[in-house]
Amino acid sequence: MDRNNESFSKIKSAVLKWIKENEESIKLKGVKIEETECNENIYKIFLDFKNCMGEVLVTTPEFAPYRFVSIQIVSLKEIESHLAYFWYDNENSTVNDILYNLEKSINFGIEFE
Repeated sequence: MDRNNESFSKIKSAVLKWIKENEESIKLKGVKIEETECNENIYKIFLDFKNCMGEVLVTTPEFAPYRFVSIQIVSLKEIESHLAYFWYDNENSTVNDILYNLEKSINFGIEFE
């Protein structure tokens, strides 16, 4: 296994673990969480907040503006949805950076007016 795949596996495992450990407290804040895909190549969850929806995607994209992790939150307040918040990892992002931004993104969705 090359270094890139080891990094991906480590990051995917860390995100999955963080979600599992924090799922109940997130749900208590009124957020619905649905794991839509989870296998060796991808981990994807859907987040349904009060005024927005989010997606957390951990994968190895062919071409994308991120290395492994994409977090996007879309506003539901307008007739046409628009991207209200996003965060993408890059080659310098550590597991701690990713988990910090995952929590920050979820808090953004919870507080989004």
